[in-house]
Amino acid sequence: MRRFITAEPSKIKSVFILMFWLLVWQLAYAVIGKDIIIPSPVSTFKALGQLLITQTFYQDASATMSRVLTGIIISFGAGLATAIGAYLIFIVRDMMGFAINILKSTPVMAVIIFALLWLPSGNVPIFVCFLMCYPIVYTNVLAGLDSLSKDYIEMSRIYRIRKRDLVKSIYIPFVAPHIKSALSLTTGLAWKTVVAAEVLSSPSFSMGYNLLNAKIYLDTESLFAWIIAIVAFSMAFEKIVNLLLNSRMRGTGL
Repeated sequence: MRRFITAEPSKIKSVFILMFWLLVWQLAYAVIGKDIIIPSPVSTFKALGQLLITQTFYQDASATMSRVLTGIIISFGAGLATAIGAYLIFIVRDMMGFAINILKSTPVMAVIIFALLWLPSGNVPIFVCFLMCYPIVYTNVLAGLDSLSKDYIEMSRIYRIRKRDLVKSIYIPFVAPHIKSALSLTTGLAWKTVVAAEVLSSPSFSMGYNLLNAKIYLDTESLFAWIIAIVAFSMAFEKIVNLLLNSRMRGTGL
């Protein structure tokens, strides 16, 4: 009962916030008065409804989603492996620190243009997603490992705790919150970088390619509709990831 009471005001607040921004959108449309610059909310949601009943929309969305998932999985695998290597071997930490600083400073567009030179169009978004998400994973996992007190390691040696138990009881609880933080940061970033790369690389099936088409043909209603769809997918994806992480951490008692 208490959960229902506390949840209702939150839902009402969200509805009022949504209504406020829809009103701002409608006022901007009324002031500018040009559909080619800002379409009305009604025409935009009509265009979105037309997209949702087409098969190609779901083909494009699933293709973009698969690229996002692939990029995140690769970046997490590489980030976890190199962070462990940097934690154990100082020369690896020094070498990777230089590379991470370069990746953090490199503009996304520069990476996309570079990838277009030697990768197929469908693989460019995955590569760009990996390069943008990897530094976040690496730095967060390494920070989690560095936060582990040396006293715990010394105690494990004194009491001759098995390595498997050491990893399960000490390392994972320290690193898990940092992994969760990295996932929360990379989910939104992955969608942005993948869609941006799709706009320039123009693979056969992608949400980014449809953004480009809408811009070329000055179809602003479709452009706004695709933007809404991309934002909705990104927010839903991030929400699902956070729910899975929270349930997993509660299940393991972390």
